[in-house]
Amino acid sequence: MTISTLVPGIDKLAGIMCYCTKVHGIEGTIKSKPEDFKVEEIINESNVDLSLIKTDYYKFPLFLLEKSNIDSNHAIFEIQKNYD
Repeated sequence: MTISTLVPGIDKLAGIMCYCTKVHGIEGTIKSKPEDFKVEEIINESNVDLSLIKTDYYKFPLFLLEKSNIDSNHAIFEIQKNYD
């Protein structure tokens, strides 16, 4: 088993202490630069009551998040740190 201790600090903050696998990696990359990966999510607003302000009626306000060079889980973790 290969265990990598090169875990980025942000992953350690999320509770990831090591990466483990039974096979050696191929040293490949998923993308060479952040611009190589782009996702747009479309919400059908006709099916959802949306609000930018949380109220008793709107429990989950809608926010637009633009991010670069960070995955969604880590982006949410960074946002949460600023609200605690």
